[in-house]
Amino acid sequence: MIKPKLTLLIIAMIGFSLNSCKKDKEPQPDIRISFKVDGTFKNIYAKEGITAIYDKHLISSPLHEPPVAPTLTIFGKAGDSQIHIGLKNFNGSGEYVTRGSLFFPCEIFYSEPGSNLYISSEGSVNVTTFDGKVVQGTFECIAENANHERKNVTHGYFKLNVSTM
Repeated sequence: MIKPKLTLLIIAMIGFSLNSCKKDKEPQPDIRISFKVDGTFKNIYAKEGITAIYDKHLISSPLHEPPVAPTLTIFGKAGDSQIHIGLKNFNGSGEYVTRGSLFFPCEIFYSEPGSNLYISSEGSVNVTTFDGKVVQGTFECIAENANHERKNVTHGYFKLNVSTM
């Protein structure tokens, strides 16, 4: 039989450990990716899955001739919808233009449930702020899938914390 003092001690320790757990950080509503696809608004917050990665290393491969460096990759996923922005030869604030090629220095991809991957055939990304810790800007494009179906991605906005490699 467990002694009453030992039982009280165990209950007190459990209660203390539950109350001393760190609370999750408060959501940061301004850290997000938002955009419209054919007029339908999409908003992806940090808690749902957004990432910005700045890779300052040289990428050299047969697919990257000449080698590219550095790159900025922005990714957001909410449910089954995804947005990906890739900027090769990234050099900070400025406008980056898409040209409908996976190998062009600026690419925007969009996918949603039950559809193919849409790749930007024309558009742009405007990075307004980059300090190595936060990246902020706007984007828009006309994205096309393999069946030549198009989606208009407009009113794009992003503000994310940056991870550096």
